Amino acid sequence: MFYELSHISSADYFKKIYCKNFSFPPHMHNCFELVVNLEGETQITVDKKDFSLKKDEAVLVFPHQLHSFAYSKSRILICIFSSKVVSAYYKSRSALIPESNKFSLPMGIIKAFDEYDGCGNSLFEKGMLYLVCDEFNKDACYCQNTDKSLLEKIFLFVNENFAGNCSLKDIAGGVGYNPSYVSRFFKKSVGINLSDYVIMVRLGNVCHLYENSNATLLSLALDSGFDSLRTFNRNFKKFYGMPPKEYFKSMGK
Repeated sequence: MFYELSHISSADYFKKIYCKNFSFPPHMHNCFELVVNLEGETQITVDKKDFSLKKDEAVLVFPHQLHSFAYSKSRILICIFSSKVVSAYYKSRSALIPESNKFSLPMGIIKAFDEYDGCGNSLFEKGMLYLVCDEFNKDACYCQNTDKSLLEKIFLFVNENFAGNCSLKDIAGGVGYNPSYVSRFFKKSVGINLSDYVIMVRLGNVCHLYENSNATLLSLALDSGFDSLRTFNRNFKKFYGMPPKEYFKSMGK
């Protein structure tokens, strides 16, 4: 199992890809993943539950759900998107998991995704993804995610506490393990230091809030857990490769 890192820092992340005769090992990430089978038959496993998708059938994988693809002769559409894009839906279900991830999508929604050129139209993406969540929610049954692995507990603690006390000692106390063990376990499981992961979550939150509000970077940085604008700027450049003002200018703000 491995943790997919490529979407961690991007609060409004949306990626659309096509795969043919696809297989992929067990992995998880902090985004939703919509899988639509367009041709043939696809085999996907989510949290040890096996699903077989025929033409136009779909699966919605929740953040931090372990999933994998078995080799299948098929063509699939995958849309990976941040939970913050559909925050109104996710906030009320962040402690829940669906009993089944499989559902049916109307042909109109499938066609709209299929024809979308992925040009970064955030209003279209958000509207379509809320429609997907609404379709999934119509027949979905949820249960409390009580059987959480240590990795899931760490993710949940950071997600709920990143803006406040979120040191290694705080996290270890929150999940009930020794700090040294938590640090080694997280680095081995995810591939980055736990402290870096917390910083990346904080940066992602600042980006999301800044793109959707008129607040200053200073106030957003402080509200997201940074102790000063200087600390925020230094970490932003470290993880994004450029100063925040240059980054947001390139993004159109």
